[in-house]
Formats: sequence, C-alpha cells, structure tokens
Amino acid sequence: MPDIGSILGNSGLSPEQQTFLEQQVEATAGLNTGNAEGFDPNLFLKILTATLSNQSPFDTMDTQEILNTQARLTQVEQISKQTDHISDMKDTLESEISSINTTLAGIQSAIAEISEKL
Repeated sequence: MPDIGSILGNSGLSPEQQTFLEQQVEATAGLNTGNAEGFDPNLFLKILTATLSNQSPFDTMDTQEILNTQARLTQVEQISKQTDHISDMKDTLESEISSINTTLAGIQSAIAEISEKL
C-alpha cells in the first residue's frame, strides 16, 4: 500500500498531522494487526476532510488526486473483503477436512474389525 504522503500529495498538512493521519490509516486498514478486519469504509471522507481543512488556499489539492485517493482506498476495501471471504472459505475447508478425516478413521476402524473376523 502506498504511503499516505503519496496518496495526499501536497495537502498542506503539518508533519504532526500527517503522522497522525498515517497512524489512523494504518490502524483502520488493519496493517498493524496483519489483517484488514478494522477497515473503515468512511476512511476516504476522513482523509478528504482532514486534507481540505488543512490545505493552503493558494495551493489546493488537485481533483485528480482526490479521485486517485478514492480509487486506492476502494481497492483496499475490496481487498479487505476478499481477504475476509478467503478466510471464511479456509475455515470451512478445514472443518470439512476434519469431518472427512473422522469419517475415514471410522471406515478404517470398521475395515480392521472386519479383517480380524475373517
């Protein structure tokens, strides 16, 4: 994921504000925990609001930058949803494999009993 500075471009944020915003983005996107469970769908609005309220009136943010930011955050949200879906599928498959292994163990036990009787 690109750093917040490359997303915001020349936003007029102070270094402290940019650091704070970077921490918020990382926490919201789940980068600190290794997953995206905490993704905030309103992140774009938060970034846009912070950017617009702190930018210089003489050096405003380009409209294309705003659209690029929204597109990047939409991609992060989609990846987050895909990751959650894949995780759910993995859990389902692990459960099914466990069930199959239990069934196979029962079949093997039954075969062993039948073999002893023969």
